[in-house]
Amino acid sequence: MNGPLAASAIASAWPGLFALFGLVFAWAWSIEKKRHYLLLLSACLFFATAAFMQIMLLPLDIGANTISTGLLYTLAVLAAAEAILRRSGSGMGWKLALAVIVVMTMLLGYFYYVHPNLLVRIYLQAFGYGLILAATAWRLRSSSGLWLSLRSTSSRAPG
Repeated sequence: MNGPLAASAIASAWPGLFALFGLVFAWAWSIEKKRHYLLLLSACLFFATAAFMQIMLLPLDIGANTISTGLLYTLAVLAAAEAILRRSGSGMGWKLALAVIVVMTMLLGYFYYVHPNLLVRIYLQAFGYGLILAATAWRLRSSSGLWLSLRSTSSRAPG
């Protein structure tokens, strides 16, 4: 099995795995509906859809592909961050999430259509998503349970 079809089939395995995770989280939420963060974690499906669209080049127009997959990736990262925060009893809020979605999508569009620069788009997404997750971790720092458990575990480490 050689050629571009085989390469696409192999590359589609990762989106398939994320789709499986998304479906499992959705199934877990259907059993335990009071745990709303499980439904947010099923946003792995957004990530899987974006990855599949990028691999298969759907839509065929590169600009539309860039904007639509960037939007889905951003939604997936924001949903994961919100799920983590809700699990700890806080949240990001829809206004901040909407602002991040609008800014990221506009910047991706600007660096594709107005001032084309692939490297900037890559850095924008990598550092933007890293910043979202770092901000999530920063908000969790007041959740003493996580840090106390990590601290007590590390103090008992052999050494």
